[in-house]
Amino acid sequence: KVTVSVLYWCSATMGDKTAPLAVAGCLGVVTFLLIVILVPMHFSYVDINNLGLRKGTTSGEVDTDQAYSVGRYGWGVTKTAVNFRNTWKLVSFVGSNAPRVFTDAGEITVGVAFYYVITKEGLPMTFEAFAENYDPIIRKQAEDAIKNAAANFTTVQYQTQRANISTHMHAALRNTLESLVHVSVPFEGFSLREIVLPSRVLTKRLESFEQEQQQITQGFELRNQQYRLATAQNVSRIEREVDVVLSQSKVTAQGLRDAARNKARADKQSEAGVQLQAMINALNINASANATRKLVKYNSMLDFTRGVTLLDSVIGRLFA
Repeated sequence: KVTVSVLYWCSATMGDKTAPLAVAGCLGVVTFLLIVILVPMHFSYVDINNLGLRKGTTSGEVDTDQAYSVGRYGWGVTKTAVNFRNTWKLVSFVGSNAPRVFTDAGEITVGVAFYYVITKEGLPMTFEAFAENYDPIIRKQAEDAIKNAAANFTTVQYQTQRANISTHMHAALRNTLESLVHVSVPFEGFSLREIVLPSRVLTKRLESFEQEQQQITQGFELRNQQYRLATAQNVSRIEREVDVVLSQSKVTAQGLRDAARNKARADKQSEAGVQLQAMINALNINASANATRKLVKYNSMLDFTRGVTLLDSVIGRLFA
């Protein structure tokens, strides 16, 4: 409106031949206004946390040759940017939304949640296939992929191989979404939230668990009894060995005591004999005398004290 008003004023002024400067001023103002208005309209913007496609403002046609990241682009006044959010989006199939599949034990419920994000490389193909309505398509394709993957496992596997099932289920989901919808589904954002088995399967599983616990308890008690029996046997064996050692020690000690007594007795007899012989020699008694021979004979039979007493008696008889 401002530009039109200025042009109208200029056209009115053109009739006045005395105002050439006014005409020049009008043209300058119009040029300035066109620059101020058209230059900003020349640029298009892709906002932060978004990817963009180029769109014609007159035809409404979206160019899918290339996707654009965050920035400012000089596409002209006839082009604009269409923004697509490329932050992580959560898709959750839990509770009442969890898929139901049939296995060897009947119908089960598998709860899954995952994150996905559109990529710069995949955005043109995603838009060509689904336009801007790709989120419901992703959810439908993901649910079908989860059902197809979940039907390949048995009830026993669901109870014992949950990590393996999670890996295979994510692989099936990723392959489906990356090939059909061209979005990224990382394993770090995938979670196998819940597995609901039929009640009869749960009952059997509970009974089996109780039996396993009983077997574990019985096995523990049996091992405990074996341990106690082995301990008692070891104690008895050790006691027998101790008795044998004690008996041998007593025999050895008795032998040492007897040997000590015999050695002491022999030492005493030897000492008594030496002293008697010295006394006989000192008294100059004839060795052929009967008293001397008897004294020598007694020397081998008596200890030192009795030998000395006998010697005193013999000496007393010889010199009486």
